[in-house]
Amino acid sequence: MGKHMEEIMVGYASVHEYEHEIVRPDDGLPARYFFSNDGRPAMVPLHYHDAVEIMYCTKGCVSVTKGNETFLLQEGDTVVYNINEMHMTLCRNSYTTAYVIQILAPFVQTVSGMSETSFRVPLLSDGNATLRQREQVEELERSIESFFTITKELAQDPCLFIRAQGSLCEILYQLFRNFQDTQAKVPHRNQKNYDRIRRIREYIDSHYAAGISLENMAAHIGVSTSYFSRFFTENFGQSFLQYLYQIRLEHAYVDVITTNTPLLEAALDNGFSSYSLFNTKFKETYGLTPAQARRLYSGQKT
Repeated sequence: MGKHMEEIMVGYASVHEYEHEIVRPDDGLPARYFFSNDGRPAMVPLHYHDAVEIMYCTKGCVSVTKGNETFLLQEGDTVVYNINEMHMTLCRNSYTTAYVIQILAPFVQTVSGMSETSFRVPLLSDGNATLRQREQVEELERSIESFFTITKELAQDPCLFIRAQGSLCEILYQLFRNFQDTQAKVPHRNQKNYDRIRRIREYIDSHYAAGISLENMAAHIGVSTSYFSRFFTENFGQSFLQYLYQIRLEHAYVDVITTNTPLLEAALDNGFSSYSLFNTKFKETYGLTPAQARRLYSGQKT
């Protein structure tokens, strides 16, 4: 989940350019927004960005990692990823849909007057929300739907741009009024850490198809291997190797479903040392083998 599959396919011919971290506004609004309807399993590896991201699941379910917790977002649930909060999504089915809005941090801070805050929306699917909480979540979800209804008509009526900004403000108003998490530690990335994480991402995205080791990474950013391992786990919430496999799978998945490249070649081209390892990791992540994914989602024969 996280973007249309058509968008995922575009750009993979070139170097991976942090498309998960960079939030590019749509239609001149201070937000990026889309209806996620991939029609096949999809994964967005761990990342964070300078925006508040809201995901409202309208059908199906998706596994969500938010900070240090992982849970299932089901139909009727909404989750908010806070500014600079690590998160990832993994959808193993072909029918999940969701509204996604990423509101840029400067806009959030300008309209609210707050430099840092954190939000938490209770899950309706777990049955623990009070009646009042359920009403508040449903009100937020109606506001999200209203925003998308307005933006559909922007091309025909430019004056709706004003209403669209007002709709974003209404969404933020509800977040600040009903869903502030005063107990949460607001994620903060100082510039040194941000630059270091960006260098790590840049190196991995340029070398994921080759052999990369902890020693390589530590030397690249000029720290000891033990320090790098700790730094990575603290900032990414998982081990370096786990993350590396996610990036390799993300690229290999596109090769599997959009090309007729032999599956062994797709595995080796994306950094896997053997087809057996690739097959195992692929199935662990997407819930089916590369061969099954190609048959189901590309119409190509293996």
